[in-house]
Amino acid sequence: MENNINILRTRRMILEYKFLTTELEEVSLQSKEYVTKFLDDLIPDDINIFDNDEKENPEEEEKTEEEIELDEISSEILNKLHKKITLRTHPDRCDDPELNELFIKTTKAYKEKNLPLIMEIAEILNIKVPTLKQQEIKMVNLNCRIIRSKIGDIRQQVAWKWCNASSEEEKNRIKKWVKNILITKVLTLSKYDSEDFDEKCSICLEIFRDGMNIAELRCNHKFHENCINKWFDVNFTCPLCKQI
Repeated sequence: MENNINILRTRRMILEYKFLTTELEEVSLQSKEYVTKFLDDLIPDDINIFDNDEKENPEEEEKTEEEIELDEISSEILNKLHKKITLRTHPDRCDDPELNELFIKTTKAYKEKNLPLIMEIAEILNIKVPTLKQQEIKMVNLNCRIIRSKIGDIRQQVAWKWCNASSEEEKNRIKKWVKNILITKVLTLSKYDSEDFDEKCSICLEIFRDGMNIAELRCNHKFHENCINKWFDVNFTCPLCKQI
């Protein structure tokens, strides 16, 4: 009876983990579609709102509380399952591509202390999973919490919120946030000096005065800072040449 209960508990944990990983895959794919739509809807083609240096040289993300807690747990069951799976799947012991792929997954999962994935692979290979102790149950729960957190983070992204906005008010808040980001990409602010040039703002038609905040776009056209900010609420292009 106790053995049957353990089998059912193990199976339930594996199914919960598989459900969460499937949901994470679906949410990640949906997020890519949302990002594309978000960029098409709100971002001019020649503007990158992301920092290229950050994308090309991303800093290592800090570990979450769950990941730190997971690192501190040791598990004899994890070690034993890893050893048994490796003996069956290591490329030096077999030349089956599918088993070799399981070896790669197992190695990665062991390094990450991903016990539920190790258990899932053991089940595929008909390797019996021993009765889980308290620390193993904790490991499985932490792994599931990590995935739930990743799913939650994706659903908090601005592209996700844009594509799932339930009201115009919510969309307007996102538009305002985007506008503030874009302004930093296309505007150069300076104080007007009549010795440098003698011009007027093409929006309000008033002549620039010394000490005024002047905004210069990438096309080199200049406007009052307040005027161009209000203009951008309606149209995110230069009022004169229609470029950005």
